[in-house]
Formats: sequence, structure tokens, C-alpha cells
Amino acid sequence: MRRNNTKKRLDPIVVVALIGLIGTIITVLFTSPLIETWFAQRSSTETPVPAQTTAMTGTKSSGKRIGLNQTVTGKLYFDEPGIWIFSEGPAAVTVVLDVGPYGDALIILRDPSGVVRAYVEQQSPGIARLVNFNIATSGDYTILVRNAKNEEVNYTLTVQDALTPPPP
Repeated sequence: MRRNNTKKRLDPIVVVALIGLIGTIITVLFTSPLIETWFAQRSSTETPVPAQTTAMTGTKSSGKRIGLNQTVTGKLYFDEPGIWIFSEGPAAVTVVLDVGPYGDALIILRDPSGVVRAYVEQQSPGIARLVNFNIATSGDYTILVRNAKNEEVNYTLTVQDALTPPPP
């Protein structure tokens, strides 16, 4: 019996078509509203928790808003930020993010027009502090919190009155 020793070769057009098909599938997956909904559901575990037991006046604490002298808790998923809105300006505030001993805290503060006004990395293990920051105008300031290690981690975020230096 005689064997056919000719090798079969892939047609270059078929290879290009397969690569294009794979690229299209990946693009559709990452731009799909289903993926965005999935990420939104994962980040919706963040719930506001009052830092004080007294009632806060003028503070809307529902949804993804944080008020002055309030603490919220949540979970960060890898490189996905936690997003909180602060709209009690003008005010002088201190923002504290605690991602625990295994996290790498990062705070980004944007003004109402979307311009980054502060970028603070952690100063001690798992804690980043934006101290005595002046919120100059009214409007919605966005506080983005991240775990720079891109790992899943629980966190607490507090916005409080600015820390005043002790008298001399």
C-alpha cells in the first residue's frame, strides 16, 4: 500500500477570516450592554453606612452618594473603581479610604466638570488620605476609589470635616 505524504496547508484566506471572526467576537463581548450590566451588578454591592448615629441634615445618602461626616462601605473588584458623588460644597474636607492591610489604596477626586483635582496614593498600609481639601464650588464632585493591586477587596470610605491643626 502506498501512503500519500503530501502535507495539507491552510489557505491564507481562511486563516485571515478566522482571525477576523475571533476579533469580532471579542469586540462584541467587551462592548456588549450585557457585560456593562454585569459589571454594574457586581459594583452595586456598595451600600452607604452612616458614620454617626445622629441624623444628618441636608445630606442625600441614597444610591452612590456620600455626604459630609459619612462613611460608606463596599467591595472593589480588581481594576474596577468604586464611584461616589459628593455634592455638599463649598466645604473643606478630609477623605479617607481604607482597603485593609492587603490592599493598596488610591483616591481620585474629580470636579463637576470632570477635571482631576486630586490623586492620592496610600500613605500607610491600606489607607489613603486626602487631607484638608477645599471643595471650592457646589456641584457633584466624583470620588473614585481603587485598590491599585487590582485585587478584590472590601473598603470603607469616609468624607469628614477638614482636620484642623491643633492650637500652638
